[in-house]
Amino acid sequence: MLMTITGNEDYGNAKTIGKLSGAILAKRKSQWINDYAKRHNIDIKGLVDGKNTIFDRLGKFKLAIMTDSRYAHLRGTDGQVNNYMLRVLIQGRKYSYKNNLNIGAGTLRDDYTNAKFIDTFSFLDDETINADDFIEGWRELLNDNTTPGV
Repeated sequence: MLMTITGNEDYGNAKTIGKLSGAILAKRKSQWINDYAKRHNIDIKGLVDGKNTIFDRLGKFKLAIMTDSRYAHLRGTDGQVNNYMLRVLIQGRKYSYKNNLNIGAGTLRDDYTNAKFIDTFSFLDDETINADDFIEGWRELLNDNTTPGV
């Protein structure tokens, strides 16, 4: 089967198997996210494109932590955000993307005029970020009953 998919006899190669496994996993995750969003009426495009994206919300929230007394408990004694997840996440890049694909009778439009993404500090790589601390930071925010929504 792998020979049919890859088109070569080197289907036992660990690198090839790793690529196929990664592609299958990415497809399954993508399907799960899309199904979840559909079931819960979540606008995925609105999370990255528009005026109230995760990028925008993160920026507003970090500013509120630094300036609003209601969020003082999220500031450390050094005046910086004391939640690991919020310290690691930053506003990333803004993109403008437009693609019109002609498909027979019509045009499929893929248009992100104000796409914005969050990122992690550039000096951190995936091995540097402590997953347990990141998860704990998320858990702290979820369990925080004193923080009003932003």
